Parts: sequence; C-alpha cells; structure tokens
Amino acid sequence: MRNINEFYPEDVSYLRDIWDKQPFFDPSLFYIRKKDIINAINDGSSSTYFIDQVRTSFIPHKDNAVVQKVFTDAMNRGIIAINQLLKEHFNHEEYNFFKLQEVTLPFNFSKFMKEARDDFIAARSGKRPTTMDYESLLKSYDKVRAFGLGYRILMIDESPEIMNAKRHHKLILKWFDEQFDFKKPSKVHIEGLNYKWQSVAGVDVYGVQSPIRSRLKILGDDGRVSYGSILMKMFLKGQYPDKINDHIGVEFVVENEVERDKLVRFFRKEIRAMERLENYKVIKYGEASDNESSALGYDAIKFIIRPPIPTLNSISNQVESIRFERIPVEVQILILQSHIQRVNNPEVEHKSYKERQFKRFFPVLFPKDIYFPLLNKSSN
Repeated sequence: MRNINEFYPEDVSYLRDIWDKQPFFDPSLFYIRKKDIINAINDGSSSTYFIDQVRTSFIPHKDNAVVQKVFTDAMNRGIIAINQLLKEHFNHEEYNFFKLQEVTLPFNFSKFMKEARDDFIAARSGKRPTTMDYESLLKSYDKVRAFGLGYRILMIDESPEIMNAKRHHKLILKWFDEQFDFKKPSKVHIEGLNYKWQSVAGVDVYGVQSPIRSRLKILGDDGRVSYGSILMKMFLKGQYPDKINDHIGVEFVVENEVERDKLVRFFRKEIRAMERLENYKVIKYGEASDNESSALGYDAIKFIIRPPIPTLNSISNQVESIRFERIPVEVQILILQSHIQRVNNPEVEHKSYKERQFKRFFPVLFPKDIYFPLLNKSSN
C-alpha cells in the first residue's frame, strides 16, 4: 500500500466548506451530535423521525416499510458508486482497505442511527476522552456516511435537471441541428476528425460521424446514471443538481479563431439575440481555472445555452397549451489547433481529469483524521 500522504493532497482547507454543506460526511460526526437527532434516537426503535424525514423529502404517501426499503436501495447504490471509484483509482490492496460495505436488510432507521451514536460514544470513551478508539469511530462514521449517500442518491434520482437531461437529450441535439442546418459533409484527413460540414452560420464544423460532438455527462459508459461522477461534481462544486448546468455538453470544432469568433457571433445574434451568453468563459492554455480539476491543456470557449424543449402539454397550436422547458446545455468551441493539442496531450484526456477530480474528492468521504490512525495500525 502506498504512503498515506499520497491519498491526501497537501492543502485540505477546501474540505471544511464541503463538510459544512454536506454534514453527513463531516468527520466530527456533527450530524449525530445534534440535539434533535439525539432526541429521536432516545425515543427508541418505534420512532419514525428518520423515516418521516425521508418520506417528506422523497417518498410521500408510502408506508414505513416501503420508505426504509427504498432508502436502503439508495444507500447501496451510493456505496456501489463509491466502491467503483475506488476500484478505478486504487490497487487491489488499497481497494480492499477502503471498500465500503453495503447495508443489509431488514433495515431499521432508528436502530441504525442508534448504533452510529453508540459507536461514536464508545470511540470517545466518554465526553472528554484522553484516547480515541478509531475502529469504533469508523463504525459510527460508516453508518452516517451511508445515510448521507442514500439521501444524496435520492436527491439525484428525483432532480428535474437530471431527469430532463436524460429525457430530452435527443430533442436537444435535434434543436442544434435545426439551428445550424448542417449540409454537404466533405472528407478531411485530420487526426481524430473525419468530416467537415457547412452550416447556416457560415462556418464549417469538423467532426467524426456528426458535426456536433455531444455527451450526456450524467451517464457512464454502460448507459446508466453515473452516481459517482455526479456526487464528485456536487461536492467539489458545492452545488446540488439544480445548480449544475452542464449535465449535457455539446462541442463544435472549427478551423481557426476567426471562424470561432464568427460562430460565437452567430450564437449571440441569431440564437441568444435578446440576452448575453450565460456563464461565458474563454479558457486559455496554461491559465488557472475556477475548477482545480479541469484540464487546461487547450484553448476553448464555453458558455451555457438553454434550448426550449416542448413539454408533454405542448401538443396543439392553442396559446394556452404551448409550454416549453429550457434545458441548460454546456457549449464548448475549439479550433483545430486546440483539438490537436487535446489529442496529443494526455493531461487533458478525460481519464486524467477524472483522476485529478477523484484525488480531491477522496478525502471528503475518507477523512484523514479517521483513516490515518487505522492506516498506520494496519502497516505496523
């Protein structure tokens, strides 16, 4: 196993802001020290405090057994997602050490949280401990972490932004095709690109099989929701799904800066004529980014566009029935030189980006204050 310091960045000051927003994962176990939580635990196994919290937020009008079963499934989906991230980035020995255990049925909210509270008290050996039992502390943290993962997974499942991205992806691509009316693809011989298309913007756009490269960022390679990726983004950006505007991404590759600026003007004057381009950014090679995990090995322009997608009720020409949802899409524009930079620079490959992202995310759910003593003990 690697030295423990390799698992944790030198500067961990960013973690406090994350834990303040995500209290389930705070290594101080603040959640089970709150007065209302302690009172609920002291009410005994018949208490419905935790069930009512989940039912009110996510699963209304369902009985206790259904709520607990659904929540157990959500916890385990979160645990599986985190374990998959560990498997992708750690060797076999490291994975086995950090691997999270799934929650088994039957599951009882009050009993689960009481065990977490009891383990926390045992770890501290009273209110003013002179020594800490880190194995008991981890048992407590493990339960609260599982509870937090379940809560966040249900939040992702029921987020309109996530559901709309999945539901409307094809309609969004159709909308872009309609705006640009791509025609007359011609063969090109450029690394990673096969064709170029003419567009009504007066700009040729380069691609492989289609002029627009698109990615539904919330899905993994298997076509399923990538909970691990979404959790990392939520925690590191300090945002919930409704505030994340890049669940869908589209990319244009054009010849040079003149053509890129021409394409941006088309977006501004023909598509967003009444408003500025949302969250407009010019990314320059080697410049710092507001996202420390972002790849900065190529130049690009990024902004958000919100295509109007018809709702289910928008099925007639009657004014009162016409309704649309504006779905946020991140647009990225590259020139050919930037495309080549990206192809030839492994640091900007998606895998490298994910590795940097995971290195910042890992201490959030595996805090050094808890794991450091246990890692030292296992290595002796």
